[in-house]
Formats: sequence, C-alpha cells, structure tokens
Amino acid sequence: MIDAYIPDEIECPDVPYGESYRAWKTLPWRYFIIKQSSLPEAGLGVFATTFISKNTWLGEYDGDIVHLPESDSSPFSVYMWNVYKNDEVAYFVDGLRPEMSNWLRFLNCPNYESQENVVVHLCYGKIFYRTTKDIIPGQELFIFYGEEYAEILNIDLDKYYDLSVA
Repeated sequence: MIDAYIPDEIECPDVPYGESYRAWKTLPWRYFIIKQSSLPEAGLGVFATTFISKNTWLGEYDGDIVHLPESDSSPFSVYMWNVYKNDEVAYFVDGLRPEMSNWLRFLNCPNYESQENVVVHLCYGKIFYRTTKDIIPGQELFIFYGEEYAEILNIDLDKYYDLSVA
C-alpha cells in the first residue's frame, strides 16, 4: 500500500485574475511541479510529486471566455476548449494568457491513448479536469485534446488508439 495523502479534490492557491504569472502561481505545489514535458517539442508539462488517486478532481480550467459571431470561423489557440450548449459551440475558454489562466493549461496531449490519465468534464458551462488513473510521483499528467487537435499535432490517430503500439 502506498503511504500518501490521497485527496478527492486538489485545492489550488487563490490567485486574482490578471496577476502576472497566474498560471504558475495557481499550481498546487504540494502535489505537482511544472517542468519540461517528456514529449518532444511539447514545452512544459505537469508532473506529480506525490501519489494522486484515480478520480481526483484537479479543478476548473480557467481562461478568457471567447464569444464569436456566427459569421466568424472558429478561432484556434493551443490552450482553447470548446463549450457546447444544445450540441453547438456556445463559446470557448482560452487559457492562452498566463495572467487569465491556471496551471491546468500546462497539461499536454499524449501520443497514445494508454498515456492519457486525465479527462475533461463539461458541467454547467465550465470545464473541469479529473484523473482517470492512479498517478505516481514523477509521472506526467496527460489529457486528450480531441481528434481535430491531435491531427494538428501530427498525432497518428490509428497509432493513438492502438494499445499494442505504446
């Protein structure tokens, strides 16, 4: 048995929107560290510093709320999630600006489904992250961004879903 504190929900520091480096300052340092991702060319990633149990709620994904007129095409940001209402995109949550986002912006998209250990949940127009596997110290957190974004990242979706490849 692993001797560790196992939270149901991670509490994050309360940092005002607009504050410089807000994305880094909201990181719950007791549980995680931000450092170079294990994925080539991915930039920074989030790694556990202690055991985190399956089904732990990591928190709400923060960012600018972006509304577009119907005539505009969808914007693209590497930190953007679509929020749906009645099966249509109602708006976007864009975590691009560090002063308006939080630490969850640093989770990367895995190359293989077997690496995925966090999922996104949409609840009452807000985006939340939850772990789907036990995460051990030193392990990077990965969340699948969706097939459209995976193609932009040049992730081979046939290999992504092939459990024998990873």
